[in-house]
Amino acid sequence: MYVLTGASCRIISRSVRSTVALVALGATSPLMAQQGEVELSALGRATLFDNSRNTLTGIDAGTRFGGGARIGYFLTNRVSLEGDVTVTQGPRPMTSLLWVPATRLAYHQPISGAFGLVGGAGMSVMRFNTAPAIGPQNQFSPQVLAGIEHRPGRMTMRLEGTLAMTNMRISPFREARAWDPGVQLALGYRWGGRKAREMPPMISRPEPTPVPMRPEPQPQPPEPTLPAQPMPQAPMVIELGTINFAFDQSKVPSSARPLLDSIAAAAASRPDLMIEVVGHSDSVGALWYNLALSVRRAEAVRRELQRRGIAGSRVMTSGLGETSPAESNTTRDGRAANRRATVKGVPPRNP
Repeated sequence: MYVLTGASCRIISRSVRSTVALVALGATSPLMAQQGEVELSALGRATLFDNSRNTLTGIDAGTRFGGGARIGYFLTNRVSLEGDVTVTQGPRPMTSLLWVPATRLAYHQPISGAFGLVGGAGMSVMRFNTAPAIGPQNQFSPQVLAGIEHRPGRMTMRLEGTLAMTNMRISPFREARAWDPGVQLALGYRWGGRKAREMPPMISRPEPTPVPMRPEPQPQPPEPTLPAQPMPQAPMVIELGTINFAFDQSKVPSSARPLLDSIAAAAASRPDLMIEVVGHSDSVGALWYNLALSVRRAEAVRRELQRRGIAGSRVMTSGLGETSPAESNTTRDGRAANRRATVKGVPPRNP
């Protein structure tokens, strides 16, 4: 018959929390938007009108440049509904402008860090102010889109290509199909979205040593009363150092090796102290993602100390995510200072 002791229950609970954090970590990244976010962008566009327009209609096609705007709404963390309006000089000999509103569903796939791929499909409408030579005023065109995007914080930069198919009216009884590719550069900003529920810090501590059962003490005669002695003072907390990390990274940088060597030497000279490592992050990304990232940073420092001869049972690790910044997260230097792990020497905690 097996009996779960208090230590066994704590081990099982810690394993469950670690599994949940790993699953959540694989489900998202800083690139991903939050459901309900709105994105507003400015567009620059180059359109290469199909050369078949020259042959079939006598219209000078070629490359035309223009610009416009886009608004998008994230239905999920990866799927958005977008609407574009661009204004381009129409194919010659027309002198009027070509208005092209378009709507699409887009899918966003993170690939590395703040970079990702985007693809979408929808419908565009080529609206010519005067277009008697090439067909009706409104020409509906299916359109596909593919590109790459970069999302540093709330900003968005996208480079994408589009392809639209248009049925041109050659005569009252004949139509021809034209393929019009294009290239767009979009610069935008995102806001809103649903905030992730804040999770409490996950703390990893050494496993408690099992205490053997002792027989109940027998009554003893009272001992003589001794004069009161002053309480010994507990050792003070010693600041051993702070290790900084790169953006969205938990690997200890090589530049921190001299500092780790000195921390390990100081810890070896004070075997009466425990070593407390606390990981932190900046405010870029979801709260729970930054929390898991801070725990991984603390664990990385613990492994480096173990490689330098410090027993793992002396090292306590925890992560506070973005909840305890050292500097303001509104500046680049402040965010860099907050991506850190602090190391302290502390007195042993009472069991």
